[in-house]
Amino acid sequence: VFDPNYLSLGYGTEALKTFMVYYFNNMNMKSLLLDVAKFNSRAIRCYEKCGFKIVGEHLDEFNPDIKINSLRISQFDKFFVIEGEKIYNYIYEMKIDREMFLRGEN
Repeated sequence: VFDPNYLSLGYGTEALKTFMVYYFNNMNMKSLLLDVAKFNSRAIRCYEKCGFKIVGEHLDEFNPDIKINSLRISQFDKFFVIEGEKIYNYIYEMKIDREMFLRGEN
């Protein structure tokens, strides 16, 4: 998590790329998978800049500890599903593999 005063400066992308060099080269891992909320466009852009591709999507229960008025999220209804008192959000599954990373597809 970065200090909000330092967002949109490329630090997240640089940190992830640095980690991926170690992950794929030093640890010799084959692939890296992550889940990201579909509404989190800033994170998705970062992951795509690093070479991740969307490989799937699923619904997951939105943090049940956060009480949200369903009217507040209605403007984002393409990201959420409301069933009774439960709120679910769409999650993208993203992946990059070692070959993609080494080819520089990022």
